[in-house]
Amino acid sequence: PRLRMGPPPHELVLEHVHGFRGRDARGSLHALACGDLFFPAAGVCVVMDAASREQEFFSEHEREVTASAVHPGGVLVATGEAGREPLVIVWDAERMQAQARLGACSLEGLTSYGGPVRALAFSPCGARLVALGGDSHNTLVVWDWRAKTPLFGTRTGRHAVLAAAFAPRAPGVTGGPASLVVCGVQHAAFFTLGRRGRAPGGRRGSVGAGEAE
Repeated sequence: PRLRMGPPPHELVLEHVHGFRGRDARGSLHALACGDLFFPAAGVCVVMDAASREQEFFSEHEREVTASAVHPGGVLVATGEAGREPLVIVWDAERMQAQARLGACSLEGLTSYGGPVRALAFSPCGARLVALGGDSHNTLVVWDWRAKTPLFGTRTGRHAVLAAAFAPRAPGVTGGPASLVVCGVQHAAFFTLGRRGRAPGGRRGSVGAGEAE
C-alpha cells in the first residue's frame, strides 16, 4: 500500500493533567466558589472537581503560566505567562471563556512589565488587577481590567518581588482609596490608589540587616 504523506486523521485530546507549576510560582492552587480547584501546569490552566477528579482546561496561553489570582467572586481567574511581552488573561472558570486580555502598555512614560509575570492580585471589589513583572525593574501595573486600561505603573526596585496584595476593606466600607502592598527579597512597598490610579505618597520598607526606610 502507498504511504499517506498528509497529517494523520486523528488528533490528541488532553484528558488529565498530573502535577502543577510550583517550582517558581507562588499561590498556584486556588479553591473556586463552586468548590472546584484551579491550578496551572505548563501553559494549561486546570479546573478540577475535587470529588470526581474530572478536569476541564483553559488553554489560550501560548507560553507557560507563571502567576494566577482568583476574583473575589470566586468565578473569574487571572493568569499571567512567561515571555518578553507576557500576556495576562482574565477568564471565566465556569464557561472556560476569556473575559479580557491585558498585554503590553505604556503609562506615564513607563513601558509595562517584561519577563514572566511574577504575581497577580485582584482588589477587594474585583475592579482592579495588579500585575508584577519579572523584568530587571520588577515593574508593577494596576489595571482596570474590564476596560483593559492601565491606571498606574511604577518600577518597584531591583530586588525580586514575591507577592502582591490589596488590603481588605473594613466592614461596611465600600469607597475611598485602596491600599496595595508589594513584598519580596529584602523589601516591602506600600501604595495608596485613588479612583484614577495612584494617589500622592507611598512608603517603602527594607527587610534585612539595615534599618527600615
